[in-house]
Amino acid sequence: MKIYEIHHVVTGEDVSAHGTLFAGQGAKWIVESGFIAAASMTAPERIVCINIHVVSFKKPVALGAIIRFENKVVLAGRSTAWFHA
Repeated sequence: MKIYEIHHVVTGEDVSAHGTLFAGQGAKWIVESGFIAAASMTAPERIVCINIHVVSFKKPVALGAIIRFENKVVLAGRSTAWFHA
């Protein structure tokens, strides 16, 4: 299985009032990195992120830190179902 790796530098616009990575920005990067891996298997316009079940941040990420995300596709399927919250 191919592993896709991306990196982000935490800049001033990515941090909260505490000077650490804003959780929303971290979640955005998680979705983005998953999208990159999924796009290797199909046309990007066919990919939709439906749900992120659990994201748990263990430590604060400081301004200037470099974050690495690794992703691999472990299951691919086809669904015509639409989910509503």
